[in-house]
Amino acid sequence: MLKKLFSGGSLMLLLLIMTCGSALAAPAVTDRTAQNREEALKIVERANQEIQGKIAAAVEQADRMQQDYVKAVTAIRQSQALAKLNELKVKYLTEGSAARKAQMAAEMAALEPQAANDNPQVDRVLADIDQKSRELIDTAFAQRGTVSLNARELTASFQNQSLQDLTASLVTLKYSNDLDKLIRNLYNETLAIADGAIAQAARLGVKAERYWELVTLGDRQVWIDPIAVSV
Repeated sequence: MLKKLFSGGSLMLLLLIMTCGSALAAPAVTDRTAQNREEALKIVERANQEIQGKIAAAVEQADRMQQDYVKAVTAIRQSQALAKLNELKVKYLTEGSAARKAQMAAEMAALEPQAANDNPQVDRVLADIDQKSRELIDTAFAQRGTVSLNARELTASFQNQSLQDLTASLVTLKYSNDLDKLIRNLYNETLAIADGAIAQAARLGVKAERYWELVTLGDRQVWIDPIAVSV
């Protein structure tokens, strides 16, 4: 389903580069520099742990969101197959052509596995679909006279989609928007943590630099700045 968050080894956040004075600096200055270095390492370590925690939590949340989305779309497709199957069964009873009956029988046989209700949570998922669709519609049309591009596209497609297809589109848009929000929040929060650690290290006379790590969230990949430390 999802790629592992970390490819191996422990990730760290900041590359620390000591900027010292003369090689013949007095012992007191050297001691102070060592203390600053030690304090900077502690700051980086705390920031690293916080960022890694946020990344792990976001990956877990994205995983749940993706699983719920797949479950919801599966339930919609199942409901489509069931409706088509029932329609064919009714037509089959009144069909006079033997050739047409044979064709319909083959179609029904193909639909049977798709319509099978082997998921005990389908009813709950269908209820969630309805709720999410209502929430999305309310959000899309919340501002007076203002309709988002996605909402306009969905509105224009009303006449070209079945109810189930439209519901699937709404659920997909809801999932996409929620995942985008999760990614934005993670990016902004981890960036702020890294910037704070860099600033604190600079005040101690230590230069710190971030690097970017590719993280998989749901069906997206995003560059986040976890902390790696090298002295």
